[in-house]
Amino acid sequence: MSTPFSIAVKIWVKTITLAIFICGIGIILEERDWAILFIGLSVIFGYLVTSPLLIIILPLVKWSSRIPYANRAKMAWLIFLLFLLYFLIYTLFMLLTGAIHGDFIEVFKTKEGAIFILSIIVVQYIAVRSTRTSLYKLYDQPK
Repeated sequence: MSTPFSIAVKIWVKTITLAIFICGIGIILEERDWAILFIGLSVIFGYLVTSPLLIIILPLVKWSSRIPYANRAKMAWLIFLLFLLYFLIYTLFMLLTGAIHGDFIEVFKTKEGAIFILSIIVVQYIAVRSTRTSLYKLYDQPK
C-alpha cells in the first residue's frame, strides 16, 4: 500500500539526489579542486536543510491524489506544483540574500537563470515520473 508520506519522501530524496548530481557534474566539468568536498557536503547538508520541505510536499501529494483527473494529469499537476514550490523558494532566497538587484525578471532572462529553471523542471519531472508506480497505486486507492 502506497501512502502519501512514503511517496513524498521518495520524491524528496530523488529531487535532492538529482539536484546534487547535476550540480556535481557542473562543478566537475569546471575542473574545480573542491568538487568532491562540495558533493559530500551537499549530500549531508542537502538532506538536513531541506527535510522541512516534506511538510509542504506531503499536502501536494495528497492534493494531487484527490483532484478529479486521469493519473497522468494528476502527475503533471504534481510536477508543476513542485516546480512552483522550488522556484518560489529559490526566488525568496535570492531576494533575502540581496542577489536580485534591480529588475526581478532580468535574473531569469540570463543564460544561468534559464538553465537553473530548466534544471528544476527536469529534476521534478524525473523525480515524479520515477515514482509513478507508487503514485498510480495511491491514485487508484479508494478515497
